[in-house]
Amino acid sequence: VSAFKGMEDGTFPQALSKFEKRGIAPVVPEWIPENCIQCNQCSYVCPHAVIRPFLLNKEEEASKPADFNTLKANGKGFEDYTFRIQVSLMDCVGCGSCADVCPAKNKALVMKEFDTQHVQEKNWEYAMSLSKKPNPMKKNTVKGSQFETPYLEFSGACPGCGETPYLKLVTQFFGDRMMIANATG
Repeated sequence: VSAFKGMEDGTFPQALSKFEKRGIAPVVPEWIPENCIQCNQCSYVCPHAVIRPFLLNKEEEASKPADFNTLKANGKGFEDYTFRIQVSLMDCVGCGSCADVCPAKNKALVMKEFDTQHVQEKNWEYAMSLSKKPNPMKKNTVKGSQFETPYLEFSGACPGCGETPYLKLVTQFFGDRMMIANATG
């Protein structure tokens, strides 16, 4: 199947899409913390797993970058954390699904020109360096599921795809215990 040594059976390393960093979106979401109700619906509907909620402990909060705005996390089990929604600017395709689904009276996400959001690149890097926290919620809820690691991220799906959020969600429910078999040809 393959002429590549060690991959003759057609297998290939996982999670390679995180290295592509295409930067193709003309507009990307900007998070407005004071409007956010911390529902995580934006992350839930994102077809590419580029917008995610993050929880910071006291040490991470103290060492965060100046532009890394956070809120006191809401809810039982969140007392020791602050909360942030972070976008991977270079992986976003600009579909706007996250901004459309935001239920806040004053939207917590607005689509802005790509060139106005470059500070978010270093903020994404910081967010990815944060420690993994135990999920303070049940993972079978919209909010709780989004604190789980997505194992399908940065897909090449069309902007606004309705199928990939389901696949991403399945990986958040079952994690690294899941195996996807794909037959082609």
